[in-house]
Amino acid sequence: MRKFPVAGFRPIPVDLFEVLHTMQEPEMAKALGVNPWAFRRWLDGEEPVPLIAYKLAKVIAGHELTAGFGEFAGVRYENGKLYARNRVGKRAGMTYGELSSIEMMRDLINNIEAVQAENMRLRKERDFYKGQCDRETRFGLIVNDLFNH
Repeated sequence: MRKFPVAGFRPIPVDLFEVLHTMQEPEMAKALGVNPWAFRRWLDGEEPVPLIAYKLAKVIAGHELTAGFGEFAGVRYENGKLYARNRVGKRAGMTYGELSSIEMMRDLINNIEAVQAENMRLRKERDFYKGQCDRETRFGLIVNDLFNH
């Protein structure tokens, strides 16, 4: 006889069953961070599914994060990518590799902004000295002639 998962909270039974069976048992157990035997006991109803495991399984199943996740409420996980709320399309998702490299991207943006600021400073300096050279070329010869005679 097939047993069904149970929980110490009040989920919709079909929803609990669905989210726990989104992936193969070993993969889902690994994704939830539990050993396969504990996961099997959850599936058979021998132990209640913890609320946090249920919520994480919902995220893995592609459901949106709930209001308890603050600013991340509405974000969903689907096909190995995170999708921001109200965003659809192939380019809207972010892989874990992209997410883990955000710090590097921020550093690159800061470096680009610093280089742009330095370029602006150097352009102003160049324009100043170019103007000085132009003035010296025009007026410097006249002033030079006054002192050399």
